[in-house]
Amino acid sequence: MKNGYRKCLLAALFLSVICFKSIAQPTAAFTINYPAPVCVPAAFSFSNTSTGTEPLSYHWQFGDNTESDTTINPAHTFDTCGNFLITLIVTDGFGLTDTISKPVNVFCPLQTGFHFTQSISCDTAYVEFFDETAGSPSGRQWTFGDPASGASDSSSLKNPTHHYSMPGEYVVSLTVTSPAGCVSSISDS
Repeated sequence: MKNGYRKCLLAALFLSVICFKSIAQPTAAFTINYPAPVCVPAAFSFSNTSTGTEPLSYHWQFGDNTESDTTINPAHTFDTCGNFLITLIVTDGFGLTDTISKPVNVFCPLQTGFHFTQSISCDTAYVEFFDETAGSPSGRQWTFGDPASGASDSSSLKNPTHHYSMPGEYVVSLTVTSPAGCVSSISDS
């Protein structure tokens, strides 16, 4: 009797090993393809490198209160600046899940503005421009809308003066670049 019990026990152990095969949990992984520069509106794409037992399903959250995405390699545009946490939840064919999150920072362009004062004598005018950009631009470019002035039609000074030799209406533009590389422009006449 003891021998029969031993055989039954060995058979039960053998079946346990076969029936309870180890199931590996999925591994969520992705890379972020950043736009250059990372400024509003910022269009990102994501490369999913997750692994696990097929079929795998994906649930992406972008941290900006927009709808989630279930595609394998989504693209997403951020319309506001700030810090966002990108989260990928991977579910495998057995219902096991894994989650990974990565931060992204989207920068705003600088608030750009200017005003001017002019002094007119006869048919010429000297106009002094004042950059009112909020923040500290890493670069700026003025164009004075006066192509007849040649190289003097532009300036990178903060508060330049331009001499208009002919009367008329001129469209002046100021373009500034933020330290993050975000470009913003404003025009006035």
